[in-house]
Amino acid sequence: MELQNKRELLERRRLLASYPEQLQILPASPVFRNDEKGFFTYSPYLDTVTNFTQTNTAKLVFKAQTCVRYLNNEQKLNLDCPLSLNCQVQYAFQQYEQCNQTANMRRVIRGLMQTYGLKSEQIFVEAPRFLKNYLQELQEFRIKFVDADFTADLHNGAKNVYVKFYYYYFEMPCVFCNFALVNLNEDLGTSQLDSIVFQERLNMIKDQVPYPFARPEYQVCRLFLQEIIQQSRLNQLQIHRLLNDVLAIVSLAANEVPLTAKGAGSEFRRKVKHLCLYFEFYCGGLPPVVDLLTLIEKMAVIQGLSLGSLTKLAGYLSTCEQQIQKFRAQYGETEVSTATAAKLHQSKGVPLEVFGYRQPVRNDIYYFKAQD
Repeated sequence: MELQNKRELLERRRLLASYPEQLQILPASPVFRNDEKGFFTYSPYLDTVTNFTQTNTAKLVFKAQTCVRYLNNEQKLNLDCPLSLNCQVQYAFQQYEQCNQTANMRRVIRGLMQTYGLKSEQIFVEAPRFLKNYLQELQEFRIKFVDADFTADLHNGAKNVYVKFYYYYFEMPCVFCNFALVNLNEDLGTSQLDSIVFQERLNMIKDQVPYPFARPEYQVCRLFLQEIIQQSRLNQLQIHRLLNDVLAIVSLAANEVPLTAKGAGSEFRRKVKHLCLYFEFYCGGLPPVVDLLTLIEKMAVIQGLSLGSLTKLAGYLSTCEQQIQKFRAQYGETEVSTATAAKLHQSKGVPLEVFGYRQPVRNDIYYFKAQD
């Protein structure tokens, strides 16, 4: 099930309408990959790899894909960076004919400029120096040729190279599209074309906001959170963490990712468990009448989803909360050494937070433009 809402569909239609020649539309892949590994679809490229060897169409191909990335890797969860929001839509433009792809890259970028209001003078390109001849017809954009490894690892046994498009945004370079020249033949100056277009970043640029959850799309969710935490002391980063985690869980439930599946199901369960811990120990200022399930259900309704998709999630959420309360009752009043706390955490899964430990709140300047 590909999760879509009206806003997203309208945006996609506007984007596709900006290309005068009809594109070939590929269907989205399932978010949950029910195969031997059982993980998530993390890139639009997945399930298109055979097209590069078996498809001869000269048309430009388009695919929109809900991607799940870094679900339980908090080191990767920079909330200023839309590339690391757990659940997001990404676009791919592909071309399977072996030729010089400069004209196709220009077509894609011009369509993005028209749809999202990008200004050409604020766009620049970064590419490896050996592509200087290949990219001669792209000189309308500023190109910075560098001596760096731009290899795209597509597991196809061929030479694949990135060409990166940036936009100067809040006085900083912000990558909004990565092209990959697939099966590059340097002697002939030809390749096939793949790309990843970062929809969330383009919408940030269009909306002129300094971080993802400041976008109008999330305003209702933010206002709801603001109402229930108005007497708490949560900072913006904590609010964004709640928004990211709750919306990710709602999206996974709506996309019918089974909690019982190996791989993705295990990651899904860990995400729910981590959110329970965060809500219990780091959001203690929330009014007691607001429980986590109510928060998740409200977010689901705001996103236009059926509460029926949350039935199984609610049961597991209750189990996690009961386990936390059990640990608090058993160990919450106990003073133990750091070593003992670590041992109980490793052997019995007792959260370190039960013993008073707290992860430090990150002080990263996570706005694109530093704010007072």
